[in-house]
Amino acid sequence: MSVALACREMGLPMPGAVVGISPWLELDVTDKLAHQNSNTERLLPVTAFATICRLGGVHDAPVPTVADLSHDELRALPPTLLTACDDEFLRLDSEQLADRLSTTGVEHELHLWQDMIHAFPAVIPSSPEGRQAIGSVADFISKNTAAKRFSNPHRSSRRHSA
Repeated sequence: MSVALACREMGLPMPGAVVGISPWLELDVTDKLAHQNSNTERLLPVTAFATICRLGGVHDAPVPTVADLSHDELRALPPTLLTACDDEFLRLDSEQLADRLSTTGVEHELHLWQDMIHAFPAVIPSSPEGRQAIGSVADFISKNTAAKRFSNPHRSSRRHSA
C-alpha cells in the first residue's frame, strides 16, 4: 500500500496491482486487542505488536495508515489482493481495508485462510497452502498487469533476438 500511495503522491505510474500478505495496515493496535483474534494468534505474542507500535511511535515520525486515507486516495488504488489467516492478529486490518475498498469501488479480493500462521506464504512457501497462496498472488498480478504490459509508455519497445 505504501509504495502505491508514494507513487501516486510523487506522480509516478501506479503499479498494476497491490498485494498484501498479512499486511499490518493500522499501527494502532487498540481495535485488534479487543478483537477475538488477539487470543488466537499463533506465530507472535500479541504483546510484540503493541511493543512494536509503542517503540515505532516514540522513535519514528508518525506513519500514515489506511484509516488516514480519504475516499479519493483509496479510490486511486489499483486492484488489491489481501491475504490473511482467519485467526491471526492482523486479520482485522485486511477486513477493514477490504470494506473500505468496497465502498470506493476498487477491485479487490480478500482471501482468508484457515489453520495457517501469519504470513504463511512467505514463512512456509513450500507447504501446499503456501504454494496455493503464491499461485493466487501470481494469477492476480498476471490478470491485472497483462494488458498494461503492452500499453505502458515507460516500457522499452526494443525487441531482443535469441
